[in-house]
Amino acid sequence: LRRETMSRGVFVSFNEDNSISIALHIVVDYGVNLLTLANSIMNEVSYKVSTATGVTVRNVDVYFDSMLLN
Repeated sequence: LRRETMSRGVFVSFNEDNSISIALHIVVDYGVNLLTLANSIMNEVSYKVSTATGVTVRNVDVYFDSMLLN
């Protein structure tokens, strides 16, 4: 990925209880187990963001925007 496109597809919302919600829009390769990938991404992003910032992550939503068929 080019540096200027790395933040595209990442949306952060601030909630009234001082937590955040994160929405990720991603592209996946054909044949990937979508449920396993989504669970892994949700857990990892939530842990990394809350550890790095000290902010509670209410939820991480993963959206599969496209699938590469190569």
